Amino acid sequence: MLRPVTTAPSLRPLSARRALQVVVRSQCRDAYIPHPFAKPQHAAQQPANSFRRIFSSYLSLAKPRLSALVVLTAMAPYALYPPLTLLFLTTGTALCAASANSLNMLYEATTDAVMSRTRNRPLVRRLVSRPGALLFALLTATGGVAALYFGVNPTVSFLGATNVVLYAGIYTPLKALHPINTWIVPHFMALSWTIREDYKAAGLRMLAWTNPARNARVALRYSLLFAPICFALCAAGVTECVWQLPAILVLAVMQKKGMWSRVWKSIVGDHQDVDEDGYYLDYEDELVDISSEEKTHAAVAKSRNA
Repeated sequence: MLRPVTTAPSLRPLSARRALQVVVRSQCRDAYIPHPFAKPQHAAQQPANSFRRIFSSYLSLAKPRLSALVVLTAMAPYALYPPLTLLFLTTGTALCAASANSLNMLYEATTDAVMSRTRNRPLVRRLVSRPGALLFALLTATGGVAALYFGVNPTVSFLGATNVVLYAGIYTPLKALHPINTWIVPHFMALSWTIREDYKAAGLRMLAWTNPARNARVALRYSLLFAPICFALCAAGVTECVWQLPAILVLAVMQKKGMWSRVWKSIVGDHQDVDEDGYYLDYEDELVDISSEEKTHAAVAKSRNA
């Protein structure tokens, strides 16, 4: 028997929460079960129209982690420019990326509901309305293109607008039509392989399931090609031979010390508030299979003993 649950249970260790989540979903595979303990208990008690809930929901439309990576790549060639130009560049790029990601979620709301990786997205959970998401996408696109035009230059502004069109208008629709949609290689070949069954269930034409052998060949081919390209840049005088060493050392230190985790946590909060794809979660009234409650508690107790 299903009944709504409006308050969150007491917080458990992360491993126990993960175990409980797996068991609950296995008992209710035909019903959508969002992450039940994604936020601290006080967040669950926030009203539906609270600023925290609204801000978190709209922020998740922007895919903040993915957008942050886009902004970092855009900042590299402008790092030595005047601070004001750099500010307009980062702001405009972030807004354009937010718009493209919002339109992507708006277009894929139906398929997102099928995939376990994307079931917690705000449009699937109805934390944001479709008109609200569309308005957010239009406002961020307009603001981003304007910031790049007036703060940087028209060429960069054109590239920002083109990014929105390519991602939301070409890449997103192509995912349901043809494997040619994947032009980010080779790393996405490996990423899509791990969730190929989800893509297949959602009807998204990813090479990982339509042609697994070719998926592996493409990943290997591009991986082998990138190595000589790095050395060719040095040989052509585009970069110094040691250009990659500082980046490798910094990334190694950050990985070892968990610096990135702590920096990100200080900016946006506890990493437990983020699902597997980096999208922010929030509470709403959820349906939980109460008949399986005893089994879930038994699984939690077993995980603790282990």
